[in-house]
Amino acid sequence: MLSFTCTNCGAEMSISRIGMLACPYCNAKKFFDDNELNEYRAFRKRMLEFISASAQGEEKAMHAQRLWTDSENIRFVDANGNDISIEYIYCNVEDGMTVYTARRNVIYHIPKEKNSYAEVILHNLMKLSYPQADMKGLSKCFPKLAGRFALQDGALLLIFEKNENFYPAALFGELSAKHVEWIISRMENIACVLAYSELVHGGITPDAVYINPWTHEAALFGSWHKAGHALPADVSDLEGIRSTAKMLLGGGIAAAPAPLLEFIDGKPAADAYEDFACWDEVIEKKLGGRHFTKFEL
Repeated sequence: MLSFTCTNCGAEMSISRIGMLACPYCNAKKFFDDNELNEYRAFRKRMLEFISASAQGEEKAMHAQRLWTDSENIRFVDANGNDISIEYIYCNVEDGMTVYTARRNVIYHIPKEKNSYAEVILHNLMKLSYPQADMKGLSKCFPKLAGRFALQDGALLLIFEKNENFYPAALFGELSAKHVEWIISRMENIACVLAYSELVHGGITPDAVYINPWTHEAALFGSWHKAGHALPADVSDLEGIRSTAKMLLGGGIAAAPAPLLEFIDGKPAADAYEDFACWDEVIEKKLGGRHFTKFEL
């Protein structure tokens, strides 16, 4: 399991393919030492083998198992004295709360002093609504509660369902422009659902955004404690899409197509629907239209 914390501010650091760590919050940077770099390269190789494996069958299962050899386990004790064991491949800490990426779940560990986050998260998720004409099944882009546990120390666990092929975008390190483009498209769709629900998420980052590299789907599973009622002219989620795109491009941002850079460097539109239309025009008229490109690292 790979997780690198900024020694300056405590945030999770994003990973570049050349072995550099960068903090998206305080802009601190550092390089892997030799052991960390070798560990990252080995993990990235397993991730590449996993992604490149056939979509079905034993080959994919074998590579998935190899990928999960990097997993770690953490144990909790619930209020009734029962053990709860979590095997996870990635975690990030935000505002004192830890989010674990397990194979089929996203798990929020909320310490006692932050218990109020649980009600905020669940309240916000209950406010989500979808247009009746939704033909894309956008509800799967958001967390669905699978369980809630009170722990002996007063902390809470919120367990949400996750397709096993969804992983935090931060886990992939730098991505090429062609992959960042489809991630932006999916996030623009998600932003429209948030707008329709009169919600602002307020925490769109590579840690909060999960992607399925095989199907080119995206989901917003993290940072729901930051969400709330959308105020007029609030474009923070549209800004979050742009900042996330920049972090995913990383050191490769200079090689990205000019229309993509103009969009992510530009001012968001007045609302999510207009912003989606602007991005759609960039894709269709300036980036050659929509084409499914096999995911690669």
